[in-house]
Amino acid sequence: MLVQAGAPVDATIDALKSHLSPGDIVIDGGNEWYENTERRAAALAPTGIKYIGMGVSGGEEGARNGPSMMPGGDKSAFDAIEPIIKKIAAQVDDGPCTMYVGPGGAGNFVKMVHNGIEYGDMQVGGKGGEERRRGGIMARVRGVRSLLSRLFRPLHFPSPPH
Repeated sequence: MLVQAGAPVDATIDALKSHLSPGDIVIDGGNEWYENTERRAAALAPTGIKYIGMGVSGGEEGARNGPSMMPGGDKSAFDAIEPIIKKIAAQVDDGPCTMYVGPGGAGNFVKMVHNGIEYGDMQVGGKGGEERRRGGIMARVRGVRSLLSRLFRPLHFPSPPH
């Protein structure tokens, strides 16, 4: 399933439960909070239904050429879906862009970290563009050095002894 995180996931699971049997696997491909993934997996475990929380990344490029997938949860459930997701995932020189990342909410946790890195990278890129527009970081460093030299010019600092 790929629905909005939070209550819609719980509602979808509730709607699906009567149609599922022990051994079935529910895969949540949304950006869900990892603790919710662990809660849902624990709630489904007594029914024999297995739960995979899988971070999916790639945007429109991923939709065209395959995404990066970060599945976490029950290892036996991953083993069952691995051949399928390896075919769906983006393919690079050393194989598909997917791997089992761990139990419980690990897939969603890895996706959260991935998003943090990605957003940080976008911030750095945006800041770099801003600095280029303003004349670059070196212009700002020169400005700070100029200001400091004006501030400290009136002070007399004796030269150190030779």
